[in-house]
Parts: sequence; structure tokens; C-alpha cells
Amino acid sequence: MSWNPRRRGSYGGLFAGFGFAYLPAVFTVPVTFMALQLDSFGQGLSGMIGFGVAVWTIVLSVFAVQANNNFSTGRAIAALFIPLAVFFILLLAFIAFVVVVIVIAVNEGFT
Repeated sequence: MSWNPRRRGSYGGLFAGFGFAYLPAVFTVPVTFMALQLDSFGQGLSGMIGFGVAVWTIVLSVFAVQANNNFSTGRAIAALFIPLAVFFILLLAFIAFVVVVIVIAVNEGFT
């Protein structure tokens, strides 16, 4: 069995799709360095360009997952964002646990 990036759901196809999706992010680095030399208008413009590139990268990532796995658009969005949502929920649960432990330790005087 040879490697074919056009197969349904292959790692190579997904890797290639994400490579093309994140390619526009490369252009934010020179824009950011140029904005450091400019006034606040240039920095604001750099921020807007960076935001636009981030949104465009997310859209292209959805298209990459959609095309690689033959998913609908909603399923591709879910495939990208459900793991991220689970990570943030677990992170918030961990932070809440640490805060509770600190509060208990402070109230009991570390005994």
C-alpha cells in the first residue's frame, strides 16, 4: 500500500491541508516587525491584519478537514473545535481545583 495524500482521511492529506492553511500566518511576522517601527496607527493596522489572517487560517483549516475526510462543514468545525473546548474545560476545572486547594490551605493555616 503506497502513500497517497488524496485518500479519504489520510494523515498525509491532512498534513498537506494544514500546511497550506497555515501558510498565510507566515506573512504576519514581517507585518508585525514593520508595525514595531510605526506609530499606533500602524500597530493597530498590524493587529487587524493579524486578526484577519487568523480568521482566514481557521477557515482554511475547516476546509482542509472537510476535504480530507469528506465531512460536512458543521462536522469539520466540530472536529476542529470540540477538542479545543474539552481542553479549555479541563483547564478551567484544574484552575478551580487549585484555587479551592489554596483557599482551604489559607483558611486552615497550613496545618
